[in-house]
Amino acid sequence: GTLSSDRTFDFNLLRWHGLAPYRGTDVAELLAVADRIVPGDFESWHREFFALAERVENEGWAEVAGSQATRRDRAFRAASYYRAADFFLHGTPDDPRIMQTWASATEQFDRAIALMDPAGERVAIAADGFTVEAILFRAGHDGTPRPTVLMFNGFDGSQEEMLHFCGLAALERGFNVVTFEGPGQPTVVRAQGIGFRHDWEQVVTPVVDHCA
Repeated sequence: GTLSSDRTFDFNLLRWHGLAPYRGTDVAELLAVADRIVPGDFESWHREFFALAERVENEGWAEVAGSQATRRDRAFRAASYYRAADFFLHGTPDDPRIMQTWASATEQFDRAIALMDPAGERVAIAADGFTVEAILFRAGHDGTPRPTVLMFNGFDGSQEEMLHFCGLAALERGFNVVTFEGPGQPTVVRAQGIGFRHDWEQVVTPVVDHCA
């Protein structure tokens, strides 16, 4: 079976299901939201995912004395659902919901990585005329040099989702992880207004040098 009769919606629902094994989404929540989304209706997609994100966010921080792991994982899921809500808004680039939804996603993700052990750390790496936005995740507190896995996404994906696709699995196996974004990717194009460039070595080289 499929999650939506709309092939594009079905593909993207499966994509978000791919985050579930490593804390990015919850299968039951995604199945429920899939039933509420009207096939082919971008507004329906945004509305349902945004409502789900708000609900999970509110659940995660209403109980201040609750488990740190529970609050962390709810914030991760809320961040993923805000990113999903953003995904089909881009037919109208000046839609104010794009920046508003992305800010909520970033806020929730940052809350979650602050509750990791060790905490994730956002870093800004100087490059040629722009800044590479990166996040450093360490596999331990001992300061021992470790092999480091560098991860970046495509034009319509964020570095944050890389943590759930591959990053947490690498951390569990003793690797440090650095995710990053360059021109044309979400953080850089939105914060710095810089589109894609073909010479991606200008993005990767500063990240490698930073990790050396």
